Amino acid sequence: MSRAARLLWGCAGLAALVFLALFGVSKGMLEPAGMVIFDSRVWGYEPDEARRYLDGLDNMLLGRSTYLGIFRALDTVFPLLLTICLSGAIWLNTFCWNRVVRGAAALVPAAYLWADLSENAIVAQMVRAGSTVSDEVVRHASGLTQLKWAMLACGAMVLLVTWRFACARTEGQTR
Repeated sequence: MSRAARLLWGCAGLAALVFLALFGVSKGMLEPAGMVIFDSRVWGYEPDEARRYLDGLDNMLLGRSTYLGIFRALDTVFPLLLTICLSGAIWLNTFCWNRVVRGAAALVPAAYLWADLSENAIVAQMVRAGSTVSDEVVRHASGLTQLKWAMLACGAMVLLVTWRFACARTEGQTR
C-alpha cells in the first residue's frame, strides 16, 4: 500500500471517530423532544420547524452552547476530513487518467465541503438568533442543507465511478 493510501486510511479512521463524536453529541445533547439536528434533515426544514427546534434547544441544559461549541467544532473538522478522503481516493483511483479530468473529478467533493461549511455558518447564525430567526435565514440554511447532501451524493458517485474504472496498477486493466 502506498504512503498516500495509508494516509487516506488514517484520515478515514479519524473521520469515523469524529463522526462518532458528532453522533454522540447530537443524540445525547442536541435532540430536544426527539427533534433531529438541522444537519441531519436531508430534505431541509421549514421556518416553523426550525423555530420549534430552536425553542427546544433553549429548554435544554447547555443546548445552545453545545451546538455553537463542541458540536460546531466537530462539524467543521468532519466535512474537511471527509472531503480529503473522497478527493484523495478519487485522485488515487485515477492516476492514469488525463490530468485535467483527474483534477476535476477530485475537486467534486469540494462542492460538498463548501456547502457544508456554509450551512454550518448559517445554522450558527440561526442558533444565536433563536426563535426570532427570520424565515429568509431559515430557508437559506435549509437550502444549503439540501445542497450539502446532494453534493455529498455527487462526490460519492464520482468516487464509485472512479473506483469502478480505476487504473489497475498490476494488470493494466480497469476493474
